[in-house]
Amino acid sequence: MRSEMLYYRYLDVEISTILQESPELNIGSELILKDSTTVVAVAEAILFNKYGKKTIEKQKPYKILKVKEYYWVIEGSLPKNTKGGVFFIILDARNSKVLKLKHGK
Repeated sequence: MRSEMLYYRYLDVEISTILQESPELNIGSELILKDSTTVVAVAEAILFNKYGKKTIEKQKPYKILKVKEYYWVIEGSLPKNTKGGVFFIILDARNSKVLKLKHGK
């Protein structure tokens, strides 16, 4: 529980920093990414194109969090004792814009 709270705090700071650096991202409150199914479809379209479908699908189940009402965080996972990195993507629920995209190795 404690580590989950720290993770949420980290994500909150991460998103706040992105918004401070790019205030034009504050575009209103109407959501177009309303549910996790839609979010995964959008994220996979981006991730498959960038890293390859095979690479991303190996990282299921995905960790999906909604942060600060307007942002979705999706992160891959790996089985225990597996080496390698996972993807990390933050999407704006109001416009599907990618705020952050990376893949750890």
